Amino acid sequence: MCRGFPIYTKNFNLNIEFANDFTSGSHLNLFYNSAEELMEVLPSFYKSGFENNEYCIWVISEYDFVSVENAKEELRNTELDVDFYIESGQFEIIHINQCCLPGFAGSRSSFSDVLSFWKQKYSDAIGNNFNGLRMAENITSYLEYNPSDYFNYESFLDDMIRGREFTVLCNCLLDKCSQTDIIDLISYHYRTILKKDGVWKSLEYKTETTGKKIHNLNIEFYNKILDSIWLGVWAVDSSDNLIFLNKTMESVFGVSRDEVLNTSFMNYISKQRPFGESHFGELYLHAKKSREPVTYNALAFLTPNGNMSYHNGVLIPLFDENGNYEGILGTVEEATSAKRKISDISICDTLEAKHKIEKVYETSPVVAFLWKAVNNWPVEYVSENITQFGYEPEEFISGRLTFGDIVHPDDIDKLKSDFSEYEEENKSSYFTLDYRILTKSGETRWVTEKSLVIRDHKGSIKYLQGIIIDITERKKAEETLQLEESRLEALLKLNYMTGASLQEITDFAREEAVRLTNSKLGYLAFLNYDETILIMHSWSKGAMKECKIENKPFVYPVKTTGLWGEAVRQRKPVITNDYTESNPLKKGYPNGHVQLTRHMNVPIFDGEHIVAVAGVGNKEEDYDESDVRQITLLIQGMWKLIQRKEFEEALKKYSDEIAKVNSELKSLDKMKNEILSSKTTLTDYSELLDKESLDTIDEQKDSAINTLIRSSEQIKSLIGSLLYMSMEESGKINYTFSLVKIESIVNNAYLNLALSIDEKGLDLNMDIPDDLSKIYGDKNKLTDMFTYILDNSIKFTPNGGQITISAFETENELHIRVTDNGRGIPKELVPTLFQRFSHTEGAVIDGLEKAGSSLYVCKKIVNAHEGKITVDSKEGEGTTVTVVIPLPDKGSV
Repeated sequence: MCRGFPIYTKNFNLNIEFANDFTSGSHLNLFYNSAEELMEVLPSFYKSGFENNEYCIWVISEYDFVSVENAKEELRNTELDVDFYIESGQFEIIHINQCCLPGFAGSRSSFSDVLSFWKQKYSDAIGNNFNGLRMAENITSYLEYNPSDYFNYESFLDDMIRGREFTVLCNCLLDKCSQTDIIDLISYHYRTILKKDGVWKSLEYKTETTGKKIHNLNIEFYNKILDSIWLGVWAVDSSDNLIFLNKTMESVFGVSRDEVLNTSFMNYISKQRPFGESHFGELYLHAKKSREPVTYNALAFLTPNGNMSYHNGVLIPLFDENGNYEGILGTVEEATSAKRKISDISICDTLEAKHKIEKVYETSPVVAFLWKAVNNWPVEYVSENITQFGYEPEEFISGRLTFGDIVHPDDIDKLKSDFSEYEEENKSSYFTLDYRILTKSGETRWVTEKSLVIRDHKGSIKYLQGIIIDITERKKAEETLQLEESRLEALLKLNYMTGASLQEITDFAREEAVRLTNSKLGYLAFLNYDETILIMHSWSKGAMKECKIENKPFVYPVKTTGLWGEAVRQRKPVITNDYTESNPLKKGYPNGHVQLTRHMNVPIFDGEHIVAVAGVGNKEEDYDESDVRQITLLIQGMWKLIQRKEFEEALKKYSDEIAKVNSELKSLDKMKNEILSSKTTLTDYSELLDKESLDTIDEQKDSAINTLIRSSEQIKSLIGSLLYMSMEESGKINYTFSLVKIESIVNNAYLNLALSIDEKGLDLNMDIPDDLSKIYGDKNKLTDMFTYILDNSIKFTPNGGQITISAFETENELHIRVTDNGRGIPKELVPTLFQRFSHTEGAVIDGLEKAGSSLYVCKKIVNAHEGKITVDSKEGEGTTVTVVIPLPDKGSV
């Protein structure tokens, strides 16, 4: 027994039953446990169809044979000549996706595409002189994931094939079905086939109709009676075609019976869904399937003139004298009628439910709307929580505001365009759109709208019922992600601009800074060595178009310039999100200056030194720390690329010197060889030899060789510094600390440079006491550092000069000084020595750029030892470099 009704079982002979026992219009079900079982049934099913000159289709899925070729191969292994029937045009195998089933969502509108597919296939079969259509489809996936929707689809399919030369076999993998699904499938189909104990069985489901038999309605006899009563009455046949509509129904729904009689009732109720998503359709299908009457109260309907009406009614299944289903009789009573029988308790329950729903909306971010589908979408209803955007519901309900009034001006045209697509009658009844709205305070918010299109019986859109949800934070997260991707892309492009000029590099970085911050204008400025002068390098293209200043200034003293100088004076980014506010630091606009609404400038550091300032302005929204980060990373990348190019230019300079010296040496060798190898007829050879010329050539060769050695050493030092900085950026520099004696480290540095000291005849004095405390340090890194410092002293000390290395300790620190009596360094250039590269705008002393890069490395090594390094120099008298390293705690030694 099944849900109160009997199931009859008998053995099933595949070859005989398929050929003789099934008439056209049969809707069968097959449960199988394996592909082998499935292939026992299908050949007999299709063989019967081929013999009856029916067009046959096999719909496969991932649950039987994933591909069409696999399915063909399986049929070839049976007695069925599958290739013959395919080539003769009587058989085709398709994947389930081809008949639209994967997209159905259980609504009548989504079923229509699938049913239209099968109707077309049936028409094509009949049109090509076949006797009918035979189809087997695998329904496993729909039962597994969405059984309720599938049973609705089955109902429509069942109605469609009835009375047609159309036979359907639905096959399903048994272990994927629940017990409830199995029972439902048996009850939904004329016959179910399955294999039990090695024998194929047929299960037939038969309903009891005792007490339900209602004779076929005699329409003509009852016309006068039914037209005269206040109750609306309608009736449909078993194919869902309207066969009766009384006069009360005409007034209730605003349509004449001549318009709707003999048309499909399903086409009408699919549009009567203003609330609850095809609610009436579900009630109708339930009455049709259950064969039981269904009652409804206060159900919302949309009339053809666009008004809402609420109705009570009953749906009564009709049967002939043999108990066969013949259709449905329906009654309709307006809920607003005086005859409406709703108790006070029911009204109270309804009001209480309404109150609960409103409370839910009040605490929810979801705002509910009912819009009229006319220009700018006037609002019929909006939930109370519209206040989250600053508005009151009454502003919309009264008509003072339409929904279009709060849509962002930049989005309104696109929103109207998108909505116009849904005015087509066959367009989906649901849509989702993302767009911006304006709060009452003028703030921009992103929302997502999910709406249902409500149409009248003619297919025209009357209302939109939906919700909007604030997704501003989600959009910000998406924009942040896109911004990060754009910044990485910009940095990657910048990294590949090694062959570009400095102007091209700075122009690219400046314009990208404007783009990444969504600004309208920007500028880039560099600072001099002591950070006292801001030198404007360039303005963005947008700024240049708007700026009307003649004879634009390029030099701005940091001390006296306005807000532009604050980033340098405060040594941090400065954001001004309301440039119109009064500020004592603002100096006013010169005539023709671009009007600013927002402004941000960011200092760019090289170590502790500010080397540049990047500024942007007039972003539509406020600047924040994200904008600071974008500009900092971008312009720092630009600065590193500029430094790399300066290194390359310095290396090229020394390489050119080496090439030039090599050429001179070759020329001098050639001249000397010519003099020594020349022949003469004079008696005294020595008198002819131009001794003075040879001496001159030797002196020039010595000078050239010294230049060659010096340039080679400079290149080696530059490359060493560059390698250190590259390793530093990639995080590959590691320190190994241990207790070391400073005397040993200084001696190693001296041995590295002993040859250079001897060549210049320098007097090197060491004053390092033997009893100095040990320090915690990396022996190799400290040796490199003192080698760099001593090398600089050698380079800037003239031949015969003096260098002194001394050391002493205080209570907590060890001091080491390297002093020379060389030419010294100009006072204004000393602050630049510890930069990655001594960028001194053309004022570089010969060799000082090399000293600067090596001293940058020295400072990094000292910092790693938590120490300090300073340079004191007086031009013409000499230089002292002092290194201070902390001593370890006495107790830890």
